[in-house]
Amino acid sequence: MGIIGSGCEVMRYAWPKMTVSFSIRENVDLLVIERGNYKQPSSPRQEPWEDMVESVPPEKRPKLIIECWRSDPTLWQYGPTSKATTTRWRDIGYYVNCRTINATSIVGAINQERLLGARTRADIGAQWVWDNLDRDLAVI
Repeated sequence: MGIIGSGCEVMRYAWPKMTVSFSIRENVDLLVIERGNYKQPSSPRQEPWEDMVESVPPEKRPKLIIECWRSDPTLWQYGPTSKATTTRWRDIGYYVNCRTINATSIVGAINQERLLGARTRADIGAQWVWDNLDRDLAVI
């Protein structure tokens, strides 16, 4: 598991038995990106961590990249669900699946909507299915 951009590293608590590797030093299968404080971008530019993923040979890239956002980026011109973003990820070999959830439905302490983006490498993408945690969850 690799973690970038998560000051508290909550993923260590979510998956305490998983080995944590720093993605800069080793290849990882799962990369979790916390984007809760991210501001709306003014252009479709790539982030530095995206450049790192793209610079790795395709077979060594993470199999699954999960991004955790506030719910409002679904409306951003250059947000995680925008055509520019999804096309960019498709071009480097990833399928994009996004879903809004209420944090309390997955044992979160704060009642807030969150947007989860799951980017799966194309060679395993057909296996990705959202769990039916709640019938009222929105799939984008």
